[in-house]
Amino acid sequence: MPNPEIIREILRLIHQIRPEVVVGIGGMNLTADLCDMMVPVVTISLGFSELPVAESRFQVIGRPVSEDELAMLRELGFSRENVIESLFTFDFKPQENQYTRAQLGLPEDRFLVAVVGARLDYEVTDEFIQAVLDSHPSAHLVFIGPMSRYEEMTARNERLKQASTALGFQSDVLAVLEVCDLYANPRRAGGGSSAAEALYKGVPVVTLNFGDVAVSAGPDFVVESYEEMTAAIRRYIEDQHHYAVMSAKGKERAARLLSTESEFAKIVDAVRSSPLFE
Repeated sequence: MPNPEIIREILRLIHQIRPEVVVGIGGMNLTADLCDMMVPVVTISLGFSELPVAESRFQVIGRPVSEDELAMLRELGFSRENVIESLFTFDFKPQENQYTRAQLGLPEDRFLVAVVGARLDYEVTDEFIQAVLDSHPSAHLVFIGPMSRYEEMTARNERLKQASTALGFQSDVLAVLEVCDLYANPRRAGGGSSAAEALYKGVPVVTLNFGDVAVSAGPDFVVESYEEMTAAIRRYIEDQHHYAVMSAKGKERAARLLSTESEFAKIVDAVRSSPLFE
């Protein structure tokens, strides 16, 4: 990467078969950008909450493009016509287990707030922990993922020690989320797939308006501050009707997040109808 001979071979192939469109997965793809000199290229970023870095004719983003991003695109010689707003979709690993709270060592009489991630040591901050634990006496954090600093964190925070469980890495996240009540997300870039899994299980999400989780969950599940997060969690615990309504909305959102074929068809239609498609 890059390999000049392989790039030349791919370019010869594109020139020979002349496909209607080329899809580049991930930004900063020299080969895909060169293909755009022959046929339209659509670049889809792996970080779906951000615009891909690409010279291709079409750039796909998993949310509405912002005014700041449009200004940046204009400085780079692009326009609004170059951006396709889409919905990033998922394909879950099939659930293999059915757990009870007792099997996982989780309390039966608490409101379980799941926090899922591969970098929890760095993403779970004192401010986030306080936002959750201040919401209600019954709130209990469930950390799903590697967390080597858990004992250190609980040693200096007695409230956290009494109101949390660290499950470590879990191969069947859907099964664990099934016994939880809520999915809470700290300020971080990733986490979109686990949030989608929670919604699929009817577990509402509460997230700051930042990163992949906010894009994945959608505006119904977004808050603007940790203070709002505390209030949102409290309402989920105390208002059963509200919880039921949001759980249903979550399942509806998850159905869209799993509709890869139809969402990709929309991208293709947007490309074909664009004045830049030639």
